[in-house]
Formats: sequence, structure tokens, C-alpha cells
Amino acid sequence: MKDFKERFDKLLIDKLGVSQEDIKPEAKFTDEDTETINTVSDAETYLIQKISNK
Repeated sequence: MKDFKERFDKLLIDKLGVSQEDIKPEAKFTDEDTETINTVSDAETYLIQKISNK
């Protein structure tokens, strides 16, 4: 899972332009397409579940 966390953080930095310091479990998303994803932790859990279900 550590590899996932590092890759996920890199994705947030590259695609959203946030800094590493801004990536915290309590940080919130603002995109309206992510109604069920409110925090970075929610997004990690969501993606892990989707990957595991493949």
C-alpha cells in the first residue's frame, strides 16, 4: 500500500497542482463529480476498493 500512497500523492501533485504539504487525510476535494469523496482518505479508500474489485 505504501507504493499506492506514493503514486496517489504524485497524481494529486501532477494533476491538481497541489503541494506535498497540502496532501493530508483531512484535505477536501472541491470537484462536484466527487460527491462521495470528501477527503484524501475517502479517495484512497474508493480507489483501493475499485482496484481490488477488478
